Amino acid sequence: NEGTYIYGDQLDIDRAHFRGRGDADLDPWAENLALEAERFRYRWNDDFINGNRGTTPDAINGLKKRLDDLVAGGFSDTKIAASSATSGLELGTSDANRHAFLDKFEEAKFELRGMVDLVLTSQAGYLAMGRVARRSGLLDITKDVFDREVTNYAGIPVGWAGTKGDQTTEIILNTEDPGDGGNDATSFYFVRFGPRYVHGIQLMAPEKSFDGILNDGVTHRVVWEWEVGLTSFDKRSFARLHKVVPNFA
Repeated sequence: NEGTYIYGDQLDIDRAHFRGRGDADLDPWAENLALEAERFRYRWNDDFINGNRGTTPDAINGLKKRLDDLVAGGFSDTKIAASSATSGLELGTSDANRHAFLDKFEEAKFELRGMVDLVLTSQAGYLAMGRVARRSGLLDITKDVFDREVTNYAGIPVGWAGTKGDQTTEIILNTEDPGDGGNDATSFYFVRFGPRYVHGIQLMAPEKSFDGILNDGVTHRVVWEWEVGLTSFDKRSFARLHKVVPNFA
């Protein structure tokens, strides 16, 4: 079962901002609209990983919740612990640990049958991945269509998941508990995109459901709705490598 859920947003500005501004450098309406779109982007990025309809019924179930549901249903292949001990695998302590991390990285990749389109992690995880790959001579830097550098390991783009809307709290934390109460671990999410795998669906494109002046005669309100969902029909659509302690000095 998959479905769409009504995401939306609301923007209130003074109606005076709709008047012509001549040769003004800034268009107040356009600037407010751009900021509102950015806020919406933060929400979607967070829900892609952390969305949970159990706590937020109008949100999608993100990758973390979907994987937890698979494990609860008896399928645990794609949730891979970097360490079998109660503590996490500390990357900065030895070459042996760094090689063990790369072994587990390959294991997670195999669970998606090698067809990985993207790996997402925390800031600490992203930096640690680069350091491990450089020390092993396996780091590859390419550029995307916008001429931005992209970190690759074994041909797979590795990216930082970013922050929530407060621009401080990370979407993928580096304070996960690996089992010893240390709150010093992070996770790597491996994603395969496609209609059978991780795929977006929508009932309709974003549209305005209200656009007008409120009863106060001053506030111009615009309300958008977007009925959208996420699908992952194949159990091997994504994997999570957890209990990684990215403790480089």
